[in-house]
Amino acid sequence: MQLTAEGLLAKWNKTQIVWKSESDSQAITIKEVTDVDARVMPPSWLMLVWVSNEPMLFCSKSAERSESIWQQNTHTGLANAHQAQNLFRPDYDRSLWQTRMQDLLPNIVMTRRAFQRVVKDINRFRNRVAHHEPIHTYNLTVMHNDLLEAIRWVSNDAFDRVRHYSTVNAVLRTAPAANSEMKPHFCERADMDFSIIPTSTTLCDVPIARFILCQDDEESLVAILERQHIARYLLSQVEEGKHLMLDLKEHSFANVIDIIGLAGNYVACGATESVSKAGDLLKRNVHYIAVNDNDVIIGGISKAHRRY
Repeated sequence: MQLTAEGLLAKWNKTQIVWKSESDSQAITIKEVTDVDARVMPPSWLMLVWVSNEPMLFCSKSAERSESIWQQNTHTGLANAHQAQNLFRPDYDRSLWQTRMQDLLPNIVMTRRAFQRVVKDINRFRNRVAHHEPIHTYNLTVMHNDLLEAIRWVSNDAFDRVRHYSTVNAVLRTAPAANSEMKPHFCERADMDFSIIPTSTTLCDVPIARFILCQDDEESLVAILERQHIARYLLSQVEEGKHLMLDLKEHSFANVIDIIGLAGNYVACGATESVSKAGDLLKRNVHYIAVNDNDVIIGGISKAHRRY
């Protein structure tokens, strides 16, 4: 039977919870929390039941206000929940943390102190959002992951639903940087699998990397190569009899660049520049983007073979 939250009544030292069936109007009242088997209760209600043992009435009409609690903006209905007593006070050590920790967090084993640290960080972030205070100094991706992880500790089903319907990542992907460049940025798309070598390096010492960045004696970037360019160079050395016998020590990357004409086949871009510029930059003989962060190369981007 699928149940929706109808109300929570906490009175003095006795806490009661009422469930209402969606299929009929039958109301089910569970006796005192201390006598309830937590395994038969929805994990989301475990948190609500233990909100407080002080006289307080909480009512939740969220499910009635929304056709889908997961797909629409749904308020929890616990508008006054912040007035509840702190669950991490010593008063709750025996009744909650020492005896029901595994019921509260069935999917992880952790101490009360570690859990308190995570919850306080999340609550602090929640308060800033609720009070319309700046959150631009937060790493929002990390905070989003921390929130999802905390939900997973309580319920795998709730974790799957929230992650599926969450739009946070979609919003973060389009967030502007400090320089007003729209995301995603080149640093998010750059391939970090690269090696930087001098052009005098012989073909005996080909790096095991996706991109080979060749520099001159002044450490200025000359060209970006891949293994396909080395193969093209070797094929260009095939003699008339279609034989290929080469001493790779006598051939360098400078020869590859000169024979195939690869010098200047790249353009340098900043790490926080928008990827939307790539289409205009990768034209004609420009096949690569060298991504720089404070004049240090952090990765490369290759021109797509075809755009659809």
